[in-house]
Amino acid sequence: MVITAVEPLQCAAGWATWTFARIETNDGRVGYGECSDWQTPQALAGGIRDLAAIIVGQDPRRVVAIAADMAFQARQNPGGPLQKAVAGIEAALWDLKGQILGASITDMLGGPTRDHIRLYWSHCGSYRSRHPKFLETPPINSWEDLAQFGSEVSASGYTALKTNPLRPGHPTYFARPLDKNLERHDLEIIVRQIDTFRESVGPNVDICLDLNFRFNPRAVIQIARALEPYDLLWLE
Repeated sequence: MVITAVEPLQCAAGWATWTFARIETNDGRVGYGECSDWQTPQALAGGIRDLAAIIVGQDPRRVVAIAADMAFQARQNPGGPLQKAVAGIEAALWDLKGQILGASITDMLGGPTRDHIRLYWSHCGSYRSRHPKFLETPPINSWEDLAQFGSEVSASGYTALKTNPLRPGHPTYFARPLDKNLERHDLEIIVRQIDTFRESVGPNVDICLDLNFRFNPRAVIQIARALEPYDLLWLE
């Protein structure tokens, strides 16, 4: 059994492009590994194509050996989209190996450590604020809209949410250069956002905040101190 093709598969999804590594074998099996990079999807696709040259013809069951080959090939590029290409290809190889052995990834990696996991609503409010057209959901143009959305989250069954800094009615307000200082108005907006979520989701839904690299360490500390009364599950 050998690998006959390695290629990127990309899917347009409104404001983002999802990327998968697709691997075929000579017996007709196909494995997939998701490895999206929304900022540089074409660079990622190129990385998958470049790595294909050292993978085609190999036995897909040799996952660790092929991963080592890719690491050597990428040795001058220790970061960036090429590493995502490596990860997507390795995931696709594990997919193939599971098909061949009739085993789950969990079993191949040593068995489960738990029988259930807690879920949270990711990008809660963030995507609705920025992309209501694609999501076909009501826009979040005011703090009242955010509060109403919070009530929906509370009724959804999720016991936690993770959001990003947002200003209702101004979807690109926090889309600024990274590692910035914190302006007083920024802090007021973030505190009001978390306060609105806390009031609307109630005390039994945990809140997480992902700052998405937007602020420097001093600013992050300021934000953390200001949000301490809200007992966040985590600040990312």
